[in-house]
Amino acid sequence: MDNKLYQLCKEVYERTKWDEKKDYLFIEDSFHASHPEWDEVEIAHHDMGGKGIPLYTSDYLLEKLPRDTGLFKTILSQKEHAYFANASTRLGGEYSDTPLKALLKLVLALKEAKEL
Repeated sequence: MDNKLYQLCKEVYERTKWDEKKDYLFIEDSFHASHPEWDEVEIAHHDMGGKGIPLYTSDYLLEKLPRDTGLFKTILSQKEHAYFANASTRLGGEYSDTPLKALLKLVLALKEAKEL
């Protein structure tokens, strides 16, 4: 599992409390596909104050972010690239090695700036 992705999802969840039923949840240090037969386990986990953290998707975040949010793939060198996410409500933007991480970083930056 990607620890950086887990930490970003956890921080976004703590700051936004966005918790619609997700296809996947990070539960403690791993994630499991949600299945109808697991609903009681998930509910019990949350009721017990567990660390069930949604594994957000790029689609989900783009719907939550301002309409003018952009996501771009940039070239760093012949072998390297990065992703850049920005919103015109904020100068600059956020870079990362995946589109999802760039969007998660943008959510955090917009929350910090009180623009979301």
